[in-house]
Amino acid sequence: KGETVYDLLVRAAAENGLKLSTKNTQFGIYISGINNIDEFDVGKELGWTSGWVYYVNGEFATHSCGKYEIKQGDDIVFTYSCNDYN
Repeated sequence: KGETVYDLLVRAAAENGLKLSTKNTQFGIYISGINNIDEFDVGKELGWTSGWVYYVNGEFATHSCGKYEIKQGDDIVFTYSCNDYN
């Protein structure tokens, strides 16, 4: 009870030996890298943006993972997103 998506991600990363990179922002904790795959690693030279996003129960989360309290049975998925904004 009271555990956030961020808490769960930190625990899962530690249990699996994955490096986790974060930034504190005005909106909360931002995941900038998982297992050495970091924001802007893909497509920057093409004008793309890329980085980590997460979904809870199949729905795109719209706020910091450090503020999203999980409930028993929630399905949480982090994915690396690449977008062309040209």
